[in-house]
Amino acid sequence: TPQKNKYGYGWGIDTLFGKKFMAHGGGIHGYTSYLIRFPEDELVVIMIDNASSTSLSKISTSLAAIALHQPYSLPEQKKEIQLEEALLKEYVGEYQLAPNFSIIVSVEGNKLKGQATGQPAFELFAEKKDLFFLKVVEAKIEFLRNEKGEVSELILYQNGRQLRGKK
Repeated sequence: TPQKNKYGYGWGIDTLFGKKFMAHGGGIHGYTSYLIRFPEDELVVIMIDNASSTSLSKISTSLAAIALHQPYSLPEQKKEIQLEEALLKEYVGEYQLAPNFSIIVSVEGNKLKGQATGQPAFELFAEKKDLFFLKVVEAKIEFLRNEKGEVSELILYQNGRQLRGKK
């Protein structure tokens, strides 16, 4: 049973393709894993690698989509672009995604970093203006602007979910 933020006892619990699923991923010292389970369809996809892939959740979801006769996509190589430091500074701030969960965005030199509650800071790589990806996990962060053109919130895209956070 999902509790806070669609999470219960170590499992992400949500719906995908109109079906209930449970998922859990992890990793340590060069190894990563991801498991996604659709109980009503008696379908489980388990991915394990020894190359610290950040694409396991996307590949697992795509494999589940194939098995469930749903549209799917395969991971693509992300292309990083460089943004000016002045633009990076516009993203700096704390974004509240849930009552006890936020992401603090900071600039160190010409690098943008994001630090989620209870986690270390990770570099955010620009895909285009206002859209960044992480290399340590399969996730993207999109910054949204208000009518004045100021960065006012972000959307965290991860594991098929979208979490919004106000600055």
